[in-house]
Amino acid sequence: MRYEEIEPRAIFRNFYEINQIPRCSGHEKAVSDHIKNWAIALGLSVKQDHVHNLIIRKPGTLGYEQSAPIILQGHLDMVCDKTPDSTHCFDKDPISLIVEGDRVKADRTTLGADNGIAVAIAMAFLETREIPHPPLEVLLTTNEETGMDGARAVQRKDLTGNTLINLDGEKEGVFLVGCSGGVRVDVRRAITREEASGQFYRLSVGGLKGGHSGADIHLERGNANRILASVLCSIKKSVPFRLIDFTGGSKTNAIPRDAKALIVFDPALLETVQRVLDKSFKEIKNEFRTSDPGLWVSGEPVTPQQTAWSVEETDGFLRVMTALPNGLLHRSADIPGLTETSCNLGVVSTEEAAVTCHASVRSSVTSRKSKVVDQFLAIGALSDSQIITHSDYPPWEYRPQSRIRDIFVESYTFLYGKDPIITAIHAGLETGLFTETLGELDMISIGPNLYNAHSPDESVSISSVARTWELLKEVLRRLK
Repeated sequence: MRYEEIEPRAIFRNFYEINQIPRCSGHEKAVSDHIKNWAIALGLSVKQDHVHNLIIRKPGTLGYEQSAPIILQGHLDMVCDKTPDSTHCFDKDPISLIVEGDRVKADRTTLGADNGIAVAIAMAFLETREIPHPPLEVLLTTNEETGMDGARAVQRKDLTGNTLINLDGEKEGVFLVGCSGGVRVDVRRAITREEASGQFYRLSVGGLKGGHSGADIHLERGNANRILASVLCSIKKSVPFRLIDFTGGSKTNAIPRDAKALIVFDPALLETVQRVLDKSFKEIKNEFRTSDPGLWVSGEPVTPQQTAWSVEETDGFLRVMTALPNGLLHRSADIPGLTETSCNLGVVSTEEAAVTCHASVRSSVTSRKSKVVDQFLAIGALSDSQIITHSDYPPWEYRPQSRIRDIFVESYTFLYGKDPIITAIHAGLETGLFTETLGELDMISIGPNLYNAHSPDESVSISSVARTWELLKEVLRRLK
């Protein structure tokens, strides 16, 4: 099946069109301009702000002209990640759409269904002349994935609606009514380089599943940065070495799937290093045999380098990487099975004079989030590391009375004869920021079945998109 034949055709046509335009987080101008011009051609009112957010207005259909406006919201950007063997260039190449059965996926890259499917659904409502609906205000934000800067820039004066439907959910029939807050934490350590000689050796970790640092963190999959640091610590017990480079992960909000380190040591100890590496790999392979059966660790001699970190800086960095919080930290006492607090050591990058670990902290309890930050600050003070916090955003708290939630539940039960799941999510949604920037709103978040978001294995269910489309049409019909 070709994408042009997929139903609902309007949605997948729009999805294909926006996937022809590179739209990594922070680089949404081109796709924003494209949709702005598209909406103007339809005769719709459009506002594009300084960060390329879009607000597109469409009047209510016959009989709905005086109904209260409804805000449909999604984000334009996507996480850009690919497999090591992919030659895709996110700066210029379109995202391929591959249809396999009921799924649409990409070719060894993220698909961008998070949140391109939401954009495509909103565009389908804007262009239709056949579906009854109240006045619509489509809000498409930018840079959601790396700081929610678009949501921060939205101003209340530009919107009249008091009910918002966020389309960033990832499970059909699961209605989100709350989300975690979060903050980014950077741990930066200065390094000085000294002349190096000896056996130069590269260690690599890969084959991990990765995934979304919020929605998948409860699966307790392996973190490549933490695993590589653990391997290095095992070697350090038997063989003195100095680090030259440590690099891992690609996005702070994605569980890192691979990492690499370059070390130097006494050439006479090469056999010992390889023996310790083999033993360490067997232990780690067993530890992650269920969550990450594809995990591999390798080591190989490489071309000599000129400089390396000092022994003290190497040891200090490995102590910090061992001490930093990572993974699922607390489960919710209120909602069974929900992760309450977590931390993801998403990216480690090495520069000439510094090494930095970039972490994402999430919690639905503000005080718990603060305590994790305090833990970072304590580790920083004890290890002479600089701690930088940024991109802080609040949680979206559960609202006991919600008209939009009630209508969604009634519509879902009417269409499918069963009750939906009402829950919260351990991930940052823009709805949390909207509670601050837009004031009191009646909100809900929904979406079709989306799998492995933020990874090259990302895919979306075709039939689930179709059912989500039918649900939204029924909800808007009832909002008269």
